[in-house]
Amino acid sequence: MVKFLKNITSKGIISGMTAHEEKGVIISNYIILIAAAVSFVRIFMFYINGDTVHSSISLIASILFVFAYFMNIYHHFDFAKYFILFTGNAAILMKELMSGGTSNQLYIVIASYGVVFLLFSIKDRVKIILALLIPTTTLILSVFFTNIIAEPVILEPDIQIKEKFFGALSAAVIIVLVIAYFVKKSTDNELRLIQSNDLLKAYNDEMSIQKNIIEDQNVELAQINDDLIAQKHIIEEQHTSLTSSIEYARNIQSVILPSKDTLDRMFPNNFLLFKPKDVVSGDFYWFADTEDWKFIAVVDCTGHGVPGAIMSMIGNDLLNQIVLLQGISSPSEILKRLHYGVRSTLKQDTNESRQMDGMEVCIIAFDKHQPTAIFAGAKRPLRIVGFNSGVKEYSEIRGDKHSIGGHQKEVDRFFTNHQINLQNRELIFYLSTDGYADQMDENAQKYSTKRFVTLLESISDKPMEEQNQILENEFNSHKGSRNQIDDVTILGVRL
Repeated sequence: MVKFLKNITSKGIISGMTAHEEKGVIISNYIILIAAAVSFVRIFMFYINGDTVHSSISLIASILFVFAYFMNIYHHFDFAKYFILFTGNAAILMKELMSGGTSNQLYIVIASYGVVFLLFSIKDRVKIILALLIPTTTLILSVFFTNIIAEPVILEPDIQIKEKFFGALSAAVIIVLVIAYFVKKSTDNELRLIQSNDLLKAYNDEMSIQKNIIEDQNVELAQINDDLIAQKHIIEEQHTSLTSSIEYARNIQSVILPSKDTLDRMFPNNFLLFKPKDVVSGDFYWFADTEDWKFIAVVDCTGHGVPGAIMSMIGNDLLNQIVLLQGISSPSEILKRLHYGVRSTLKQDTNESRQMDGMEVCIIAFDKHQPTAIFAGAKRPLRIVGFNSGVKEYSEIRGDKHSIGGHQKEVDRFFTNHQINLQNRELIFYLSTDGYADQMDENAQKYSTKRFVTLLESISDKPMEEQNQILENEFNSHKGSRNQIDDVTILGVRL
């Protein structure tokens, strides 16, 4: 029975409703079903006593209450609430007026004020005022207009007693519902308050724990921050020291490298494009002027930055010893002695050595007494542009495939001399490392050796200083925002 009542009073509840809205639907259904049941009983009570008028009123009221129940099921909630009040009060009013005030229904009218507060929230002021007007109107008409019908149907004394009983019973049931509702609501509020207090206490306890954890973490973070600041100072000092050392190394390298004035005295028509990747360079250029020969060389050491710069100083010192102290003038012999000098200096000729760095070299010796030049290369070519009756002729002499220093599988290492006739010819010699051709653009595309050679040919008829500027502009344009990836050295000499 309880399950059945719960089922029929829960009709009309839809998903998404709040608990308060669901409770409103259930209360409406309870009141409608109680009113319908009371009206249904009165049908037979009046009918048995031969009062077909009041029996018919009760029948119509029962039907209308059932109609209100279906309105509630189909989610016309406000309509159903107002219809309950209107139907109940209309039935009571009709009975009061038809019986000349002898139906004893005013108990229910008074109780219907409680129904209003059961059905409507006090917060909905407009709705609750409209709802209160219904029983108020009924009460006024029932009290002051009982004689409006000329010949009222006066109920028999025993019927009046029954009506009074049913009216009082109905009123009592409604009042009990009202009291139970507000007591339950008050209890729920108290329980929610208690739960809220418990939750608040638990929240405060949790916040206190979290606060302690955060305070501990703040202490740890403060210590970490102090350590980081100390490390920052150490790193800054190390960086300053390292920067100073590298700057000093650049000064040393710049002193060791021959000056541009020396090149200008030896070859007045020249250009030198020298762009280290870092502060110091693994590329270097070398000039020497002896009694019988003039030498120029461009050297690309393994690596760049500080390691490359150290190699460059070793190479520069060895070249000076070989040419200026030992008096060697043959480029192939110079490269051979440079090779063994690097291997000896870096102890590459021992089994224990893991240092296999080396150099790529392009060197030319110009005979002061004959119109002749001799070239030798260690993995670097010599590029030449000649002018014959205004026509440009490009040629390239490749160096040997061996580098200077590093691994040596052969018994002895030899390099090749290439003799160049300078008589009655205008020539431009281009010596370079591979940094220009290997530079990548923003799309990771190399400039390429082919493009580099084409560029040299296209600008060879221009003044040497202008060639230098074109080469630098082209390099910067190709590089764009990408970092320079290697040292760049290009030496051009026009004879």
